[in-house]
Amino acid sequence: MAGGWAFVGTGSSSTTIPGGNDTNIQFNNNGSFSGSTLLITDGSGSLSASVNISASAFYGDGSNLTGLTASAVNVADGPEQAIQFRVDTPVSGEISGSSYFMFMTASNTVQLDGASLSSSLNVSASAFYGELHGPFSAGTDDTVLVFDGTKVATDEIDSRVWGATLVDASGTPVDSQIGVWTDANTMEGDSKLTWDGSIFDVTGALAVSGTAKASNFIQKVDSTEHTVNFSITNANQVYLVNCTGSVITGTLPSLTTDSQVGETYTVKDLHGSGSTNDIAIEPAGSQKIDGGTAALIQTSYGAITLAAISSSVGYNWGIVSVT
Repeated sequence: MAGGWAFVGTGSSSTTIPGGNDTNIQFNNNGSFSGSTLLITDGSGSLSASVNISASAFYGDGSNLTGLTASAVNVADGPEQAIQFRVDTPVSGEISGSSYFMFMTASNTVQLDGASLSSSLNVSASAFYGELHGPFSAGTDDTVLVFDGTKVATDEIDSRVWGATLVDASGTPVDSQIGVWTDANTMEGDSKLTWDGSIFDVTGALAVSGTAKASNFIQKVDSTEHTVNFSITNANQVYLVNCTGSVITGTLPSLTTDSQVGETYTVKDLHGSGSTNDIAIEPAGSQKIDGGTAALIQTSYGAITLAAISSSVGYNWGIVSVT
């Protein structure tokens, strides 16, 4: 008996004083109890450790964990290469991923597939490719811009594309004026070019590098004096012929497309010798001139203007004026 307690045993017995300091968790240290300040408890169920804790699995709330690196987090949502973002359903603050928003490591590009890109600020890049779909301002038009890395093509260019009313060089909004590119790579209205809905008006000279068609278009004059047989190639042009020495034949171009219909060609006797030596104008192949195989200038200083026409018998030529 010791201190009011009696110990009864069947063999040898001994008592061991707890090791370490107060709150130290006890462990077997070579047959004796021992404790360490590295593993303690306050008796309320909390466990504190100042060294590593190793286990086959951990469970519970990890909201107070700090210092975790990306390599230590071994769970990501979505398919491989999916960019991670926050979602609040079904769990608030959850990290998720989607096949619509991917980072392609092979090409170092961000890929949007079946998703829209929205920004309240400017989007900047060294280059843009593909299609941009409207509307570009309030309205129901579905204008399409296609940029191939060199130029922008569109099936409808107006103030909706530029996002503002067309203005002149001073910034003043203008009506009826046709916009032109300036040296500053901006679109401005030009008072010399106007369109009132029915009439296109040009103030000053009009230069055309290609083919232009209009009933009142002023023809260009070829300064070459043709003294031998020649080919008539340029539409809306006057060809000058010097037939003082012999009869000369000019051959019209072959008509093959509707885009040629309406083109006109004029042949002129320059030196007044048409009454002595004819100037013959012949179509190409089996095409006809008013049903005939040629048109003749047989008067001095005479001229004939022919137009490309299309009818039930196909492409042919018609004489529209004779002087």
